[in-house]
Amino acid sequence: MGRGATSVSSPAPDRFAVDILVEDARWDGVPDAPALAERAAQAALAACGDGFARAAEMSVTLTDDARIRVLNRQWREK
Repeated sequence: MGRGATSVSSPAPDRFAVDILVEDARWDGVPDAPALAERAAQAALAACGDGFARAAEMSVTLTDDARIRVLNRQWREK
């Protein structure tokens, strides 16, 4: 993680809540990475149709492989 984490969220009441956390500065090299992640998350939630209530929320972390391994070990025991 090359910098302090930044977070972007979408609080619009007619959409799902999506929190985008950028933890690795290398994501700065991807044009509009947080906005792209936001659109992808919104599309994934919308594709679930009635599977989620309007109160659903999602968190997306843009990070590096080492951090993903830590998260997987912590939350998926892998």
